[in-house]
Amino acid sequence: MLLFAAVGIACTASLPAVPDSDVAGDAKQAASGPTPTTEIVVLGTLHGLHGRNVKYSVDILQAMIMKLEPSAILVELPPTIEGQPTVQAGRLSKPFIGNENAAAHLAANALGVEVIPYDRKGRNEFYKETRYFEREKRAYQRLNEWAEALARELGIDKNTLRRKIKRLGIIESH
Repeated sequence: MLLFAAVGIACTASLPAVPDSDVAGDAKQAASGPTPTTEIVVLGTLHGLHGRNVKYSVDILQAMIMKLEPSAILVELPPTIEGQPTVQAGRLSKPFIGNENAAAHLAANALGVEVIPYDRKGRNEFYKETRYFEREKRAYQRLNEWAEALARELGIDKNTLRRKIKRLGIIESH
């Protein structure tokens, strides 16, 4: 059985290994016993917030990956970003080691397994075409403007409001 730990989103799946598509081979496989499976375990991550969350830190994520003892670790990165490889020789390239990727990198080193980048084809082009990061930045600006207006309306300073919101644990400040 091959086990892949994919770091990025949350779900699990067991898939039958795909044998050669030769009919005689399929018959031999059926006669020889159960089809081997490839299991993929996908771990949900906090995308950059592991350093601020003691209950799901980089160390905890690394320990989770290591406990799975995967055959390889997939990370949510395209093969290249702006022409620079994200993974070289089965290890994350230095600029891309951080947060959840640091956990994957450290676990891969400790287990002696490869890191494999995976992501939606054309991800970076999509971000550019849709102005994703500019729109995200504007959304956070608008959220901060709303919070400041709410603080004024409630007669409290914006830092007090931020502390109250943070205690609720529903919005992470940027």
